[in-house]
Amino acid sequence: MSVRIPLFSCSTRFRDDLLGTKPVTVEDAHDQALSVCQRVNQEACRVVETMWMQDAEPALDKLEEQFYTMEKRQEYAFQVHFKKRKV
Repeated sequence: MSVRIPLFSCSTRFRDDLLGTKPVTVEDAHDQALSVCQRVNQEACRVVETMWMQDAEPALDKLEEQFYTMEKRQEYAFQVHFKKRKV
């Protein structure tokens, strides 16, 4: 048994239902709500990912630079150490 309730929606089908040309079922309302939630969740994920990347990229660049600098210092220290041992 379907319960028919009027709902507000952006889609033409639901607008027609609201105007009384066709009743809205709970199943239709549930499907429409899931669709809206999925779109909102996808958009929210994109926003969060963009915000994270804006913060993370400079931090990752700095970390790579520090790592490269550390490697170069170690190479130099080894070269100096082994040159002293050869003398």
